Amino acid sequence: MRNANNSITKLCGLAVLILSLALTPFLAHAQEMKEAADLYNAAAKSYKENPTEALKSAEKAIQICTKINDEEANKLKGQAVILIPLAHIEIGKKLFKDGDMDGSIDHLRKAQKGAEENKDTKSYNLATRFLANILFSKSTKELKAGSFQSAIDLA
Repeated sequence: MRNANNSITKLCGLAVLILSLALTPFLAHAQEMKEAADLYNAAAKSYKENPTEALKSAEKAIQICTKINDEEANKLKGQAVILIPLAHIEIGKKLFKDGDMDGSIDHLRKAQKGAEENKDTKSYNLATRFLANILFSKSTKELKAGSFQSAIDLA
């Protein structure tokens, strides 16, 4: 009877081990997808208030989804990619308010490029509108300062 119990215990232990080994990739995948989804959700909720952190979160979600590379991950990646230009637009607006025109222009151009790559006309037009206003403002300052060539170069 004791040998029968030991055999059953060993078989149960072996079954648990095999099951654990078989489920490990699925559990890891699920955990990575949860992390990517959490990062995406955080970025989507905060890109207007905290665009720098949202940008980092969206980029990290994209990295994880690229690594996973299945249908669910690719769908989430597509959603996260759309947030990148929006975060750059918000960063550009904040930098402009802080007086950093060059930084603002840089982020708005990144937004344009990302939106163009994603075929996101709405974000592209939004970035272009803000960029045009900032370039106009910067060229006006250059004209007032007597830097005619700089103003022409901006046009």
